[in-house]
Amino acid sequence: LAEIVTEPDIRSAQEAKETAKKIHQIVRALGVSDADMEKGSMRLEANISLREIKEEGRRKKEEGELPDYKVEIKNINSFRFLEKAINAEIERQKEILQSGKKVQQQTFGWDTEKQELKPQRVKEEAADYRYFPEPDIPPISLSDDWISRIKAQISKLPEEIYEELVEKGVAEGAAMVISSNKLLSHKMLEVINQPKEILINFGNWLLHHVKEAEQIDGYGLLDLYKTQQISYISDEEELLRLINEVIGENPKAVDDYNKGRQEVMGFLIGQVQKKVQGKANANLVKKLLLEKL
Repeated sequence: LAEIVTEPDIRSAQEAKETAKKIHQIVRALGVSDADMEKGSMRLEANISLREIKEEGRRKKEEGELPDYKVEIKNINSFRFLEKAINAEIERQKEILQSGKKVQQQTFGWDTEKQELKPQRVKEEAADYRYFPEPDIPPISLSDDWISRIKAQISKLPEEIYEELVEKGVAEGAAMVISSNKLLSHKMLEVINQPKEILINFGNWLLHHVKEAEQIDGYGLLDLYKTQQISYISDEEELLRLINEVIGENPKAVDDYNKGRQEVMGFLIGQVQKKVQGKANANLVKKLLLEKL
């Protein structure tokens, strides 16, 4: 999480939104908070400043250090609004800088009804923030040994879990959903050393048995899966019929995929599985979808 939060190279509103989503996912996966933005459990803030980048042939050269100002956008309650607010502030700063003026260090909010920035207060110097030492908290020194022990207690993060599941044979779409769900990922990791041919379909099955996952451990779920002896649909003609339905029902997703958004494939596979309660052969569905698209 610290590596993401301190990432200095976020250069667009889209990157900022994706970073915020990663943080949101990690906070939930670690159990730090439910991070429910509708209930105020998590809010987003962005600090924005611009500097010039000049073209030198095919290379870009950044001019000088980061500016001596930043504009803060506070208390944003959705990833979509974060992206909109940052884009609006980038354009505002561009106009100021291109007119030869200096950007004033200040704070804005985002007006969700008017879809525009709302000035809040101006902050010229650090003193304007009224920083002062907390008298009841002494300086704290953290040893390398203490940090190592804390790191050892932290569970795997969603991205690590996703990569491990895919490596073990779980379909990408199922792996994406499982890795972002603390309950399902815990159950799945309990049985992760099972043969690939079992994990491929067990992952899809698990997505449709969340209630059972709330009451049974990973091995119990695996036994239940085997007992039910689910017959997975591997008939190509039947799967193509389902795929054609999904493609017809989701033109925007198909268009996004054709524009290069590879992650949409997981969504389309999930829509096929939804039609048959997770009983489709996921790898075959992906293969046929790729051919169709």
